[in-house]
Amino acid sequence: FQEFLNRTVSGDMTLVDELSSVQIAIQETVANSFKTPDIIRLFANKEPDRLRTKLAQLQRDAKVKKIERKTYLQQQYEILLALQKLGDTLDADEQNFIKQYQSRGLASAQQLSSMDATIKSAQSQISKAQH
Repeated sequence: FQEFLNRTVSGDMTLVDELSSVQIAIQETVANSFKTPDIIRLFANKEPDRLRTKLAQLQRDAKVKKIERKTYLQQQYEILLALQKLGDTLDADEQNFIKQYQSRGLASAQQLSSMDATIKSAQSQISKAQH
């Protein structure tokens, strides 16, 4: 509190502290990594089972041509990448899909590095908060 008071007296009227600014940065990075809000939410909440359910629904929608192929591929990639980053086991077909998607240039390098940076930053902040 004293630090906040000193900053306020010196004219610093910002309400965002260091932890809040890190949280905001992580949220922005996750939002830039994924384009689909549902996938962002499920990833942030660490819900691999619900991501698997979302993937099954997505595959069903693609079969009946309810969604465009480009949308299907993008969301499938996002879900599989999220599952991988959450430590869920991917089968050989899923791993091959990720590799093919990345090799075709459909996944940007920025998206991949952004995702890795988000994970590392979040883990670091959680570790600091626990100590």
